[in-house]
Amino acid sequence: MHIRCVANQITVSIHDEIVHQADLNKCADGKRSKHGGFAFQDHGSAV
Repeated sequence: MHIRCVANQITVSIHDEIVHQADLNKCADGKRSKHGGFAFQDHGSAV
């Protein structure tokens, strides 16, 4: 898994395939705090 964060652009890829992209300037998440951590959610499955 590769997570790339550049300014408010976030890209997540697994085995070189992009599985998620977000531009935090264009969604409600961009209004959240610019500081802090992040976490993975596994819904009870092995990660």
